[in-house]
Amino acid sequence: MPLSQILQHQVNVQNIGLTNGYYADLLLLYRNETTTEYRIIHENQVYIYDEIIEIFTTSLPNDTGYHYFTYKLIFEDGVDNFDKKYLNTNPPVVINEIMFQPNTNEPIWIEFIKTREQMPLEGLKFFARSDSIHIPYFESEYAVLTTNAANAILLRDLFDIPDFVTIFTGLRTLLNAGQEISLIDYDENIYENFSYLPAFSLRRGFSAERISPSLPPDAQNFTSSLIGGTPGIRNSVFMQLVPTSSSVEIDNNPFSPFRGEHCIIRIKVSEQMVNANVRIFDIKGRDIKKLADRTILPGDYALIWNGYDDENKRVSPGVYPVYINIENMSGKEVLSTRKMIYVGM
Repeated sequence: MPLSQILQHQVNVQNIGLTNGYYADLLLLYRNETTTEYRIIHENQVYIYDEIIEIFTTSLPNDTGYHYFTYKLIFEDGVDNFDKKYLNTNPPVVINEIMFQPNTNEPIWIEFIKTREQMPLEGLKFFARSDSIHIPYFESEYAVLTTNAANAILLRDLFDIPDFVTIFTGLRTLLNAGQEISLIDYDENIYENFSYLPAFSLRRGFSAERISPSLPPDAQNFTSSLIGGTPGIRNSVFMQLVPTSSSVEIDNNPFSPFRGEHCIIRIKVSEQMVNANVRIFDIKGRDIKKLADRTILPGDYALIWNGYDDENKRVSPGVYPVYINIENMSGKEVLSTRKMIYVGM
């Protein structure tokens, strides 16, 4: 089984109370988000004299979302156990909007959006530079993080944020030049880790909005708000991605980057694991934009192109071929096709 399809477990056990060594049964129990009962998926007898490190592997879960593991040590005098959650992509909360260049006398803020209901009850940790801020569990679809209580009141009035949307405080600074931000849970599963860029929103007083919460947090998926900002409500640039049975499909084609529009290239992959390469060329055959070059699992994928090249320059109106090439891990071609994207004024 390839390394990318296995999950490695490491259990450290110390003998801190018994004079002599002892035998114990080490069990691993498992359940996913849709079940409530645990089942044993690994069992081994170990001998503990001083300290042992037990390493073993299990298959990587096929389903996305959270997977719950309980490690149980059963010995003559009792039972020890601890829990761990593993997130297999598809985080339940993502960073949806960033106001890093507000108007004078207005606060900076970050908006989070729930993508599904399985948010950990203990909450999340948000990192911005040296700041580490606890984001507790919230019931509503959106939550907002700003600097202090006074600015929370100001934000609610400025943007008419509904009362049921929670506004957290503790954010100290966001750089206009861009910085790394992270969102993780208390089991150290990384939800998001990326650097926002000035190009996400060049206008003061206009937030950087995420086009689709289901797509990666990169320059293709963030753009300037059309109305200034939308904390606590749907983004003004939001696009709904609808799964398709086609292998390759392009939405919003033609489009105009001069009006802040985007096109979406949707790809359906049925192979177990493939290398996907997606590139855009100009009409003279010059490679102008790399949209994807990575290994992916089966599923429906969507790539956004905003009409800018790899040097972050807006392209001229015209016809732009996009080449999609997908190969399996043995190098055999699974899909190779060319589509045309039309860029207008």
